[in-house]
Amino acid sequence: MAFSSAAARGHIEVVRLLLEKGTDPDCTGYGCRTRLLCAAACGRLEVVKLLLHKKANPNSGHYDLGRTPLSRATEGRHVEVVRLLLEKCANLDPPRYGSRDRAALSYAAEGGHLKSGTVACWR
Repeated sequence: MAFSSAAARGHIEVVRLLLEKGTDPDCTGYGCRTRLLCAAACGRLEVVKLLLHKKANPNSGHYDLGRTPLSRATEGRHVEVVRLLLEKCANLDPPRYGSRDRAALSYAAEGGHLKSGTVACWR
């Protein structure tokens, strides 16, 4: 729980310390969410960078609902986080294991980012 809270709140030094002590960057916390999903959903760019540097899977997220860091960052309009996740090969397609999540592009369209040209610069 402490790792998830630190990631979501952007407490980079706490996240760094926990990783240095051997915490798996892909482990799940409260509610089956990965730390990367927590950080991406809250737009915590520096935490997302650190987790990806420590080899967190850019496509891992919420194992029950199939949410991904990319879909949550897109839904939250965290453009810099979205760009970084796409650079790290985050999957644009929705998960295929019976999730209720939608493709990241549908969140972008819903938020009006297709019109503004934001999505075009993501790729």
